Amino acid sequence: MAVALAAIAGVGCAHAPELRCPAAGGPAWRQVESPHFVVQTDLPSKEARALAEEFERVHAVLQRVPFQNVPDTGQRIRVVSFGEDRHYEAFAPPGAGAYYLRSRAGFPTIVMPGLMSDFARATIAHELTHHLLARTFVRQPPWFAEGIATYMESIGATRPWWNKPALGGVPLDHAERLHGFTTGAGSVLVAKRLDAQQYSVAWLVVHYLLNAHGARFTELQRRFARGDDPAVAWREVFPEWNPADAAGMASLDRALREYIEVGRYAYREVTLGAPPPTTERTLGSAEVHAIWLDLPRQGSRGPGAPSGLFEAEVAEALAEDPSNVTALAARAFLAPGEAAALGRRATEAHPTDPRAWLLLARSLPPGPEREPAYRKAIEVGPEEADALNSFAWHLVMSEREGEAIPLAVRAVRVAPWNFAMLDTLAASLQGVGRCSEALVVQRRASDLLPEGMPEQGREPILERLQALEASCGNAKGAAPVVKPAGG
Repeated sequence: MAVALAAIAGVGCAHAPELRCPAAGGPAWRQVESPHFVVQTDLPSKEARALAEEFERVHAVLQRVPFQNVPDTGQRIRVVSFGEDRHYEAFAPPGAGAYYLRSRAGFPTIVMPGLMSDFARATIAHELTHHLLARTFVRQPPWFAEGIATYMESIGATRPWWNKPALGGVPLDHAERLHGFTTGAGSVLVAKRLDAQQYSVAWLVVHYLLNAHGARFTELQRRFARGDDPAVAWREVFPEWNPADAAGMASLDRALREYIEVGRYAYREVTLGAPPPTTERTLGSAEVHAIWLDLPRQGSRGPGAPSGLFEAEVAEALAEDPSNVTALAARAFLAPGEAAALGRRATEAHPTDPRAWLLLARSLPPGPEREPAYRKAIEVGPEEADALNSFAWHLVMSEREGEAIPLAVRAVRVAPWNFAMLDTLAASLQGVGRCSEALVVQRRASDLLPEGMPEQGREPILERLQALEASCGNAKGAAPVVKPAGG
């Protein structure tokens, strides 16, 4: 599956007084880098560094979770933090205390207001858990993925949380939803998508298994990590709780009800060391524009946006820096007829930037120039997942699936959390007749579809899955063709 170069959105700082870039009198922006995060913010320096350190603490806790070990690959996550809530709200979904752009082709990105509140910390812990566990578990049924992520929301339950954060508490909202719980585990275990009540039940199932059946839950995780079919793995590890057996499900519901009523469970404290060092640099106005262009601004994204706002943002970014790659990609989106020239401008100014070569490759019509541009993108960015995936998809579309497989494998190793890259790998394998492997990879892609994703985005993934299941559905736990980097 092809993935866009950037999520193109924004509003011009000189045209919206509430959001000003530094050149127009707005606050200074800075970038603070730590081993696992790149924080871009208009917070003062001291607060920006404190935010990066707090993210490192959260990351350290998540790497010591009582589940399968999570490999540390050193891949960094971008954090965009707005010092003023009203600026954040311009880029945030309604009611979101913070949000995570998990399916992005480039940097996975967390967007948030200011410093980390308790609510934001829980949200971030939830989403970072998804990100990290994608490197460990080849298969993740929804109840398992959401149950573990919700379990990790308990970070910060103790005060001060950063000394010895405790894991395993009971989130208040889930406890309220589960008041008077009587039944529902069976539907959660087989659900493809979860509603709010089912999220709470999924949390309860994970919490119960971890505390009451730790050894068997560890065995279940081991099977998910090696890519076993989740339904088969569950039946083999917990045969007394077969979702197809009404009596078995009644037994599980009863056990869960008794467990939550008694309320006996273990907290797990994690002792953390000093946060790692950080580095800091000031961002220019053109870089600030690029950040805003790269976020999904509410109500002003692309065609149909309020008149002139999107175009003004692009124009200001290019006025500040005519070679800004993100802004050139946005301009190419607005003016497809100029795209090839814009791509060439990007590569001339930034010959070692894989995004520039990828912009050029995507801008060129089919012909002899396109493939060399793709090859140059991965030459200068051998770990650039977007470039690897896009070239692989180009080869799939050219019916050269055998050549696509090594590139798709590399893309998945770099970004195992990205369903689109798994889809490309599955299509490559399908094209050379490796049906059982394609099916395993496509099932994993479907596992990683984000909750709330529009149906039009889900359809290509699920349609390929249905086609593969129809043609090679007897494949059970075929060994995956690739494991995440560090796995």
